[in-house]
Amino acid sequence: MLVASGVGDSIDDIDRHINTIIGLLTRDVKKAQQELLNLRQNIFNVANQRDIRDKAFMFLAKSVDGEDWNDFSDNGIEELYQLVNGENIAHFNKIMGEVISSIDDQLERYFPEMFDDSTEKNRCDLLRKRAMLQLDEILNKSDHADEINAINDEIWRNYTPKSFENDKAVVDFDRQFENMCLILSKEFSGGVKGYTVMEFYSAYNLLLEQQKEIKKLNKKNK
Repeated sequence: MLVASGVGDSIDDIDRHINTIIGLLTRDVKKAQQELLNLRQNIFNVANQRDIRDKAFMFLAKSVDGEDWNDFSDNGIEELYQLVNGENIAHFNKIMGEVISSIDDQLERYFPEMFDDSTEKNRCDLLRKRAMLQLDEILNKSDHADEINAINDEIWRNYTPKSFENDKAVVDFDRQFENMCLILSKEFSGGVKGYTVMEFYSAYNLLLEQQKEIKKLNKKNK
């Protein structure tokens, strides 16, 4: 899903990259260059019919025809993908969207300090303000060009495309996850990779709270 959202595998994703590059070109050439590289990989995926988004869905499978599915290796995912290939993609996307939304909602509710995405909320607020100004221009023939440009500048200033060359973003993500697992395993006697999502972040949150308490004690001792 990281690659699907950052690079993409469809014509719609190509259009998204182009619009992003247009927005960045006059504001941050380095970011625009990175987005161009992501666009190149996106075109490669489309040309080679690499179905990244739908293959990501395969990792959510619990059973096939009543039998538990436990093979999530590259070959296992490809086999499962071929089994369901041709099914209703819109149906898959709906299910995956519901699962991801459910997980996100629970994490935001139970661990707001970690998952209350103020950056995304700020972006949505800026988009709303821009839309209101644009509507006022249409309805009342007013001129908000300077304000709209200022909002656009702030939107693009806060946007940083990830690098997917040589799977860099994926490798960084995997490395961070493995490091987190090692730290948690040391503190909670192993078995971390068998935790549920809630158990994993509960352990992580507990570790953060312990660190805060240690810092408080250290300050008092000083």
